[in-house]
Amino acid sequence: MIVSHQSTLGGPAIRQLNGAQCRLLVLAVIILSACNPKPKTTGQVAAEVNGQEVTVHELNRRLVNVPIASPRLVPEVKREILDELIDRKLLVQRAVEVKLDRDPDIMRAVEQAREAVLAEALIEREMSGSRAEPSGEQIQAFLTAHPELFAKRRIYELAQFTVA
Repeated sequence: MIVSHQSTLGGPAIRQLNGAQCRLLVLAVIILSACNPKPKTTGQVAAEVNGQEVTVHELNRRLVNVPIASPRLVPEVKREILDELIDRKLLVQRAVEVKLDRDPDIMRAVEQAREAVLAEALIEREMSGSRAEPSGEQIQAFLTAHPELFAKRRIYELAQFTVA
């Protein structure tokens, strides 16, 4: 068997194969393609953009942050968000295609954004566990220790409050 490195089939790519070798090659291709089947989708894919998936989870994460005036508008808003996610995937794919992901300035910006997100996540995690409500005694001790902060305060009692 003589094989060249050119990619045009029928030309010099495969110069000579006998019948047994050809059958063996076809069998090998079939077996190898069966070894790594395309993963089955579980219904969690909202869209596929050039082989990249936009998941329902991505869509729902974005939907949570959007105020919706009426439940009737949910499908319309979901479609708009999905369109935005698809557009974003297309832009990112194009940026990678033109090798912007290898630009030193872009790489630095990505690293800075990564560091900022990680630092913020750590602060959030650390702070969420340490928020203890002060006891009544601690509040009274603070008021007694800092009377200047509360010396000029006024307390108003309203019988009626109207907002027009």
